[in-house]
Amino acid sequence: IQEKQRGNDALKQQNYKKAIEHYTKSIRARTDYKPSYNNRALAYMKLKEYDKCIANCTYVIEMVKNVDSDQEQTDVNFKAYLRRANALKCKEEYEAAKKDLEIAQSIKPNDGSVKKLIKETKLLHKRVKLRSKLIRQCENDVNLNDFDSVFNLSIEFLTEATSSDIDEWHFETGHSEELLRRLLIFLAKEKKYCVRFA
Repeated sequence: IQEKQRGNDALKQQNYKKAIEHYTKSIRARTDYKPSYNNRALAYMKLKEYDKCIANCTYVIEMVKNVDSDQEQTDVNFKAYLRRANALKCKEEYEAAKKDLEIAQSIKPNDGSVKKLIKETKLLHKRVKLRSKLIRQCENDVNLNDFDSVFNLSIEFLTEATSSDIDEWHFETGHSEELLRRLLIFLAKEKKYCVRFA
């Protein structure tokens, strides 16, 4: 427990590697001490080592399921699900993140951090689907010669791109530029398209 406290102190000082060292020592001393795994997961999360974060959280979740089932509704289990969901979200594994968030929310239905993460995950998942759709259509040139398809996809893209929910969203490729270029070509060719766009 002393090593866990040292890990907590290092975590507060944002010395995440040192925190991991202390949590690892704590775990070696007592392999069933779940808070050390959860806190080590948090330190890995801060270092963007998502797979290691997920592994530590999964260990806690499995320990609760298989050994300590009376702890299913505890803060320890809640933190494991919440942190694993966050790491999964960062890896763009949105379906798995949503499942973990549902369990976390069943443990603490009124927790604000769960509600916030659920909202972010849904929004990011929606945007990734839109990005995939845009890339797929641009790469295959599917429906890009049809005004209605280009128009509808452009509106969907522009709505998401100008949404203020998450500031940093953008397409990293030239696909959005290609879509908008095609839209402009349609608008320049025919007045009827300009009226529809307005």
